[in-house]
Amino acid sequence: MTESAAWIGDPTESLYVETTPEHVRELGRKLAVDGLMTVEGERASANAALMAQAEKFEADMRVALAELEKKHAFERG
Repeated sequence: MTESAAWIGDPTESLYVETTPEHVRELGRKLAVDGLMTVEGERASANAALMAQAEKFEADMRVALAELEKKHAFERG
């Protein structure tokens, strides 16, 4: 496991996404089965297969941000 491994059992982070630490760990295990992450206990790190999708994630984020900005502009009138 690398130093960049994230704690996926953090109860505060789980509250932020409105779920339980157990659910986050289960999702991590599913991603590990799919070969996207390495999970050891409550720590996980992204594998090359997940990192290869970074461009897609960033593009999706930019589209969502643009839509949010349009919504805010509309609300401001």
